[in-house]
Amino acid sequence: MSDTLEKEIICPGCGRRYAADANVCPACGGTGKAVEIIPDSASEWARTRDSLKTKWVATMIAFWVSAAILGFLLFVDGKLNLILSSIVLGMLVIGMWLKTRYQLHQRKEPSKH
Repeated sequence: MSDTLEKEIICPGCGRRYAADANVCPACGGTGKAVEIIPDSASEWARTRDSLKTKWVATMIAFWVSAAILGFLLFVDGKLNLILSSIVLGMLVIGMWLKTRYQLHQRKEPSKH
């Protein structure tokens, strides 16, 4: 996610948001004077929180699926698949890193300050 805040405009015709550098609304083609919206820190914080949580959940799902496949292959073949083992451990490390980032981000909640 970029550190700069992107400016958005609300179309006076249809009410949709679009980039400030666009000349016309991509939804309705309307032109006219619009109001600029700059995302506040609370909405930016919430967007980052949701992104981190989604990435963490996806990583944990990938971890458990690959761990289940590894367990199945271990049961069937009777030997450990090293490539799949490295994938499982990698998903675990990435999941722990994302969970740590998520928890650190939770501490910075704007409404708590």
